[in-house]
Amino acid sequence: MKIENMETFIVEKDNPELKNSILIEGLPGVGLVGKIAVDYMISELKAKKLADLYSPYMPHQALIKRKSEVELIKNEFYYYRGKKDIIFLAGEAQAVDIFGHYEITSKILDYIEKYDVQDIFTLGGFATKEGGKRIFGAVTDPKIVKKYEKLNITFMKEGSIVGAAGLLLGMGRLKGLKGVCLLGECPGYLVAPKAAKAILEVITKILGIKMNFEKLDERVKKTEEFLENIKLLETTEDKNIKEDYIG
Repeated sequence: MKIENMETFIVEKDNPELKNSILIEGLPGVGLVGKIAVDYMISELKAKKLADLYSPYMPHQALIKRKSEVELIKNEFYYYRGKKDIIFLAGEAQAVDIFGHYEITSKILDYIEKYDVQDIFTLGGFATKEGGKRIFGAVTDPKIVKKYEKLNITFMKEGSIVGAAGLLLGMGRLKGLKGVCLLGECPGYLVAPKAAKAILEVITKILGIKMNFEKLDERVKKTEEFLENIKLLETTEDKNIKEDYIG
């Protein structure tokens, strides 16, 4: 493949016929919530590879894979045919600067036009001190709020959504696309599979998809055990410091 005047480009792996489809984005972000959720959907639904997106606005490095092979960092498109045709946007990184975010988002929106995408769901994490179980949401049209008001989504009245999760909706709206952003509440400083599961429980209801969460539950369990061990370690260290000080 010849690369000229290096810019963001997409390499197609398949060319399926999709109609009235949905784009679901889950790129790395707060707590890796969106990435975990979309990667899990791709795996469980056995979605097929559609295309790869490469960009000079991605981190300037190549990743070493299991067989000692190097690959450029990229975003990946997968597709799934069901009651609703779905395109998933997954990946290893987001753009490293503001211009890059707009450039890549523009390329994505132009590309999905050929697959008749009508709705966009962007997934991510929302860091709070509590790190609870809430799902926060934002929409491109106020009418969508009423449509999903029974799903216990806390629709935000102010704030901002950084990166692809926000730009895909904002720029997509200019193209007449409807969209919803779902953000799972999490501490923000650790990988948060529990928040990813909370989002998946909501979006699978919206899409009418049944999904087995057994593998994700195991990951949640391991994460919680890790956190408990950290807390125990911190408590023990604090106790030892106090005893040493008093002694």
